[in-house]
Amino acid sequence: MHCSRPSGTFWTAETPDPASATTICSDGHGGVTTYAPHGYGDLFGRNVVPNPVLAPREVYLSKTLRWSTEWPSLNIHPWPAANV
Repeated sequence: MHCSRPSGTFWTAETPDPASATTICSDGHGGVTTYAPHGYGDLFGRNVVPNPVLAPREVYLSKTLRWSTEWPSLNIHPWPAANV
């Protein structure tokens, strides 16, 4: 990935997941630049939030069950009732 300038907040069919929009890039001078158009709240809060656009319920439940045993401090949010 090439990072040359920050992007604004975006939410399109191509980027339906706010968490994956967070990037860390080398600034070319030994430092790093971070971009988080949707903020850092979920990242630093260790929140796992379902996204029905990206994966079906069964995939989310399977992954979060595995992740919760590996990282018990995760805050795993339930699947939305409207998408059961």
